[in-house]
Amino acid sequence: KLIAIIFACAKGHVDDIPLDKVYDFESALFDYLDANNSKELEKLRVEGDMSEEMSDVLDKSISQFKEGFIA
Repeated sequence: KLIAIIFACAKGHVDDIPLDKVYDFESALFDYLDANNSKELEKLRVEGDMSEEMSDVLDKSISQFKEGFIA
């Protein structure tokens, strides 16, 4: 899971989240990814490789989550 929040930060997904909401964003993102991308997270954990395909999946999932988080 930690790699997912690092990925989100590196890709700029957290840049416009107010500082006092970052912890809430992180916690809710973990829940969202667990519910929607558990297979991908497990594959990432086991293989330890961030393929381009995995990067695209995470980027899309985090973007979708963020739309609901901000709304």
